[in-house]
Amino acid sequence: MAISNYYLGQKISSIRLNLGLSQEQFAEKVGNLTGSDTISKGTVNNWERGRNKPNKARQIAIAKLGNMTRDELVNDEYGWELWSKATGISEEKIKQEYDRMHQAGRVKKEDDIQNIIGQAVANLSGDGQTDAGAINQIENAILKLESMVDNFYIDDEKKKKYADKHGLLSLANFDDTFYDDMNPDVYHEIFKILQNTRMQLDDLKGKYHLH
Repeated sequence: MAISNYYLGQKISSIRLNLGLSQEQFAEKVGNLTGSDTISKGTVNNWERGRNKPNKARQIAIAKLGNMTRDELVNDEYGWELWSKATGISEEKIKQEYDRMHQAGRVKKEDDIQNIIGQAVANLSGDGQTDAGAINQIENAILKLESMVDNFYIDDEKKKKYADKHGLLSLANFDDTFYDDMNPDVYHEIFKILQNTRMQLDDLKGKYHLH
């Protein structure tokens, strides 16, 4: 069954994002595959928003970029095959997680099905609303905190001067790059706390097999 413009747009957007391309870059790729056809960023935006759909030649080009046939692109209303090919996760596993989310009350009637499938994929990838997802996101937050601590303590000018004179910065000389009014001992204590927390989170994942 041919899909609506909206769901076709969702699939086109998924293909583009999976390739890591901007709308402008994606337009250029599709244009190259269709010969002399010139496509703008606005055209791709209209496709993804479901305002209109690409012609047959462009559909073939987009399908090729998504490693699928044109029939696979313009059919399959919910895009199970697309999600599977884009993520490497089997359709069966995605559908099982989709069903689990329903049973767990994670899904509301008004939720868009593509958003639900996307959440199911995120869960299976360890980035969603699961125990593993919670721990992974906390670990990522800790990494950001470590970077924030560096910004508080490290003087970029001192760091550059040291690197220019001595080459790579070693841990032993790290304190030489701190602002004069900051205490290196406090810096190291903060990092020790953050690193210990990350280690404890890793232990927690091992304890409950959350990989």
